[in-house]
Amino acid sequence: MRWRLSIIFLLFVVSCSPNDHEETTTKGNLHLYLTESTSLPMMDEAEAFLDLYKEAGANISYSTVAEKTAVQQFIEDTSRVLVLTRPLSSTEKETIQRIHGDLTETIIAYDGIIAVVHPKNSVAQLTTTEIKNILTGTVTRWNNLPNGKNAGGEIHVYLQDSSEISQYLIQRLHMPLTAKYRQTSSEIQTLTSVLRDPLAIGFVTPAWLDSTKAAVKVLELGKTKDDTDTSAVAQDKTEGIYFSPHPAYIYRNDYPFKRSFYMYTYTVGDLAQGYSAFVASAQGQKIFLQRGILPGTQKIHLRLPGSE
Repeated sequence: MRWRLSIIFLLFVVSCSPNDHEETTTKGNLHLYLTESTSLPMMDEAEAFLDLYKEAGANISYSTVAEKTAVQQFIEDTSRVLVLTRPLSSTEKETIQRIHGDLTETIIAYDGIIAVVHPKNSVAQLTTTEIKNILTGTVTRWNNLPNGKNAGGEIHVYLQDSSEISQYLIQRLHMPLTAKYRQTSSEIQTLTSVLRDPLAIGFVTPAWLDSTKAAVKVLELGKTKDDTDTSAVAQDKTEGIYFSPHPAYIYRNDYPFKRSFYMYTYTVGDLAQGYSAFVASAQGQKIFLQRGILPGTQKIHLRLPGSE
C-alpha cells in the first residue's frame, strides 16, 4: 500500500534581543560537532538558518566527528547543541546536568537504517532474522537464503566498525557482530563498495543514499515472529510483510529499522537556542522531509491516494 505524507506545520517565531551587542537567538557564533548519521540534514538546517539570519549576525560552522567526540564537546561547552541517533545515557545526562544545570531533550526526526545490495543481486527482500543471521555469520552464502536461490556466492558484508549504524544493528537485533565483514570508513565508502561488488550487502542511512545518488538496490525489510523487539510497535500486524524505508512506513512503525534523532540543548537566549528552535519549527522540519527523513515535531496525517 502506498501512502502520501501530508504534514500540518505549526507557526514559529524566533525571538530577538533588542541589545545588538549581546548574543541573541539570531546573532552570535555557534560551532556544531555532528555525527556522520546526522551531519547532512543538520548542515542543511544550519545553511537554511543562515539564509535567514546571517545578515543579522548569525555565524554557524560545523565539522563531522565521531559520536564520542560530539558528546564530549557538548559536555565541555565547546558546542551548545548536540544531535544523536540515540538518547544520552543516564550517566551522560547526570554529568551534563551537574555541570550545566538544565538539559532539554527533543526528538526532532526519525529515519531508518537501509540495507543495500548490488543492483544485479536478485534478492529484493530480507527479514530482520535473516539480517541477524548474516551479521552473526550463521548464514554466509546468498543461496542459503529463501529469497536468494538465484543469487549464488559468498555474502560480502560491508560495515563501519563501531559506527552509529553498527551499534544500532547490534542493539536492535540483540546480537554480537561476529560475521566476517569488510570494514569501511564512511557511508560513502559503503555505497561505492556495494556498487563494485555483486555479492555485497551494506547498511546506510537515507540522507547519504540520497546525497550520493548511488544506484544500489534498496531492500524491503520485514519482521518475523522471532523478532521480539518492542522499541517501535507497528499499528497493524506486520509479520511476513515487507516494507521500504519510506517515511510513511517509518511513521507507522512498519519499517523494522527505525531510529530517532535526539537534539539536546542547555542554554537559553543565545544562538544555540535560536538554531535548535528553528530545527524544531515547521520550516526546519520540512528540511528533514526533503532528505527522506520523517519530521519529529509536527503533526502527521497519512492519506490514501485520491482521498480528501
